[in-house]
Amino acid sequence: MTEAWVTLATTDGYAVGALVLAQSLKASMTTKKLHCMVTTAVSQPLLEELRAVYDAVTTVNVFDSGDSVNLGLIGRPDLGVTFTKIHCWRLTQYTKCVFLDADCLVGIFKFRLLKFTIALYCCCLKKDLLLLNHFASQIFLLL
Repeated sequence: MTEAWVTLATTDGYAVGALVLAQSLKASMTTKKLHCMVTTAVSQPLLEELRAVYDAVTTVNVFDSGDSVNLGLIGRPDLGVTFTKIHCWRLTQYTKCVFLDADCLVGIFKFRLLKFTIALYCCCLKKDLLLLNHFASQIFLLL
């Protein structure tokens, strides 16, 4: 049974976050696979760095909500591509996936659990962390 931590890098900025996320997962002594989905907007140098750190890196097509009006109201037009995360459901090579946004850090103080669970805590790297109406980090478990 193969289980994986999965993230998505849609830009170079998120690719850097995905590199940090991978290091935080490795520091937690995880035994699960690390999988990073990327879009074609990620540059070749960062793509090579991701391949050196992740067990698997796959290129996915962007799913954009096209809802520029409402995203403009919250000042986050970049969030239209968050539907791209739905590609996580296509990772059928894993029996279980935990998706973490690329701007999360995993801090697991004791990860010798019998069952694969999500991170005990996840802190967002965004400056507007306290303004939850502006940003919410995503973690979800796929069974």
